[in-house]
Amino acid sequence: MAQSTLFPLEGNPNDVFFTPSWCARDMVRHFKPSGKILEPCKGNGVFLKYLPSAEWCEITEGVDFFAYHKKVDWVFGNPPYSIFGEWLRHSLAIANHVCYLIPVAKVYSVEARMREIYKWGGIVETIYYGKGTDLGFPFGFPCGAVYMQKGYKGKVSFAFKGRGLTPLALDKGDSSAPECDTSPEVLSAGQAGSTPALCQ
Repeated sequence: MAQSTLFPLEGNPNDVFFTPSWCARDMVRHFKPSGKILEPCKGNGVFLKYLPSAEWCEITEGVDFFAYHKKVDWVFGNPPYSIFGEWLRHSLAIANHVCYLIPVAKVYSVEARMREIYKWGGIVETIYYGKGTDLGFPFGFPCGAVYMQKGYKGKVSFAFKGRGLTPLALDKGDSSAPECDTSPEVLSAGQAGSTPALCQ
């Protein structure tokens, strides 16, 4: 299915939420994508700043992600939320690793989507960065980086990294975000974990 059949070429304005530089940098440093990497909706290119050798798609520049069918090691970025189900399905079809900055409910509150992910592999880790407004997005839904791996059947890690940050103060070029305890809390069925540390 061509992306242009899902929304007009200029894109859905409700899907244009540019990732702050500090968050893109943290995601790349944390997950360390390697091999052949695709940024499927480059927007203003913030992820490419930290993944300079990655290939990219961008519908507003005429490069349609849904027309991209080459196999890649990683699909990495901030996808359009209004068509996330179709977007994720195509991502799983071409990649061994998928990592997206999304409202986490896009994955965790849709049973059919969870089943689709776990048929393909599994969720390895989620890093919670805060409410959308903490990232400069115009909504308050909880947002995080959700990392999925083909064939993965292990435990799921969850970490808090962004709560209490002030993105407008942090996102000035390459200024560093405050350090915080990023030790993931490992969650598994029937296992009670301690409350993870939050950034102050």
